Amino acid sequence: MIKKYFPVVALVFISQLIYGQINYGLKFGMNYSKVNVDYNFTEIEVANYNAYKLGFHIGAILKIPVSKKLSFSTEILYSDKGSSNNLGTDTSYYEFNLYYINMPIIANYNIYKNLYLQLGIEPGYLSSINYDDYYVKIPESSYNSFDLGALIGIEYYIKKIGIGLRYGRSIIPVSELEYRNQKGEMIGTIKSYNSNIQAYFTYLIKSN
Repeated sequence: MIKKYFPVVALVFISQLIYGQINYGLKFGMNYSKVNVDYNFTEIEVANYNAYKLGFHIGAILKIPVSKKLSFSTEILYSDKGSSNNLGTDTSYYEFNLYYINMPIIANYNIYKNLYLQLGIEPGYLSSINYDDYYVKIPESSYNSFDLGALIGIEYYIKKIGIGLRYGRSIIPVSELEYRNQKGEMIGTIKSYNSNIQAYFTYLIKSN
């Protein structure tokens, strides 16, 4: 009888133990982002959107401690990324915003007192696009609805308040677009990748 119900009892016990250790809270901050454009042809000039823009992110965070040094966290964030270059003239102006629902999964390692090193991945869903360019509007169909990035950062906690700085970059293209000449022949492709610097605050509503 004991052996029969032991797995169930163990599962309930572990679930309660983990639940009791979960820390959760809110996160908000600024994005400083750009879209890196890679193209493999030189027959025509292509606008290079390597200019940073300010955006924001806001959401919630869960943290699960594994040991005194290591914890794992996940977040769900509404995040404004993209690029902007307002130089004051019509021919040089462009701006576009890529609005994502991101869910970073991060390992946090305590390197000194309340200072943590972060490494992780950042899956994201592209919820909407706002685009303004003097020359051309890239078709929204060329953007991938799914984004996946790699993250590295540092975070410092003062009691329940965390202050962090994080860098993330896409490891799969944000968009892919073919370019063709007047004969309809493909002369090359453009691939774009998100690059984002986050400065943020977290507030842990519950912390152990």
